[in-house]
Amino acid sequence: YDPDRMPSPIRGTLETDHMDQQIPYMNDIIWAEAINDPHARILRARYYGEISYIDDCLGKILDAVEAREDADNTLICFFSDHGDHMGDHSAWQKESFFDVSCRIPFLLSWPTQLPADQRRSELVCLTDLYGVATHAAGATEKRDGIDLLGVLLGSAQERDHLLGYYGVPGTDTFKVMVRHA
Repeated sequence: YDPDRMPSPIRGTLETDHMDQQIPYMNDIIWAEAINDPHARILRARYYGEISYIDDCLGKILDAVEAREDADNTLICFFSDHGDHMGDHSAWQKESFFDVSCRIPFLLSWPTQLPADQRRSELVCLTDLYGVATHAAGATEKRDGIDLLGVLLGSAQERDHLLGYYGVPGTDTFKVMVRHA
């Protein structure tokens, strides 16, 4: 990837971006204050290259699945645990509730069960993975999540809000987020 063609980070005012007080702290411990826009574009180009490598590896796995006789009845879940700011909001780590960090890939494919080529807007999170696995196995248990496959198939309710938190309540690093559908 050509660093000169990469976008520069999206920043708000420091007053807004640093409302999350952990961002300046995290930047300080990795010396990120000195990262200017040209350097940020180099880092983004490298990151995009890493994502392309992962995509290539996933493609090999999917090719192997598609070569199987039961490929259409194979549930594939692709997800991430967080995003990386990559300079957006004057941040270079994760651990915030800005969209760039908390809005992550969560893809499901199961050709015999789920409609193809849909983009949905329901609030989902990693706690839903247990319900996905148990629903696919025929004995849905949600624990702290929802029955996401049931939501996608129209037999379960989506959540109306999602609560996220980081750190230990009462400490300087504690933060909380509530998102509404």
